[in-house]
Amino acid sequence: KSKKDFFSKPVLQKKLHYSMEDVAIGDSHVVLLTRSGKVLTFGSSECGQLGTGDYKFVDTAVVVDIPLSKEKKKLLMNQKKKEKEGVSSLSQKKIYQKLGTRRNAKKISQSSLLDSEIFTVVKSIAAGKSCSIAITEQGKTIVWGKVDSNSSEGLLKPTVIRALDKISVEQVAACGNHMMA
Repeated sequence: KSKKDFFSKPVLQKKLHYSMEDVAIGDSHVVLLTRSGKVLTFGSSECGQLGTGDYKFVDTAVVVDIPLSKEKKKLLMNQKKKEKEGVSSLSQKKIYQKLGTRRNAKKISQSSLLDSEIFTVVKSIAAGKSCSIAITEQGKTIVWGKVDSNSSEGLLKPTVIRALDKISVEQVAACGNHMMA
């Protein structure tokens, strides 16, 4: 599908089992932020702006794999190690509470303790012409797609902007080939 065809009529996203918090629209892609802090994208990925790892067009929203912080990676590794050793679900629940993967960790049931629930919580999103930006709960700035107008290729996967590591960013905005954090 071309960009013109994609945005020429309303697009119904079926089977989205998420409550949406925010939406950002780029030139030919859409970025969605769920209430739980997950990021979903759909549309054109000609510059990698969907964060799916390729340049394929996607007409149904997909969850973007935002990199885990070092602390969450360490806790996840400990959790997996303890699972192998047979630690109880109650102990797993405590690990999830430390990870802060849910807005209300007390409501996590034993049956919902899955690897897919360990993700980096995003609090703000933006979409430029051919890039996507997310701000994590920890204030880290994550980008993907064409973020440098001098580069011929975009970032296919979400990448932390290391130059902003010492700054806790609260909000982000994008327009055309520009972004501000």
